[in-house]
Amino acid sequence: MVRRTAGDYRRKDGKVTDETGISWAPGVKPTTRHLSPAELAEREGVPLETVYAWNKDGTAPTRLRIGRHVRYRLADVIAWEKSRTIASGGTA
Repeated sequence: MVRRTAGDYRRKDGKVTDETGISWAPGVKPTTRHLSPAELAEREGVPLETVYAWNKDGTAPTRLRIGRHVRYRLADVIAWEKSRTIASGGTA
């Protein structure tokens, strides 16, 4: 059973969605979820081309190649986001 947190919402189709809009099937831990490049772009609010540029530059979150598909572990994306956080008063 998946433990839901305060920000989780159950959809009519049975999937659970968090405040970021990422959804997962019941019984699947959200941190084991994999995002496609399009889902990563949506999560970060950037064009898909930006995600491809991050991959090319080596600045994207750690990614998996499954056949010809690229996926990002949600846990890796969260760690990547935390590593890019700038404290107030910092420079961009």
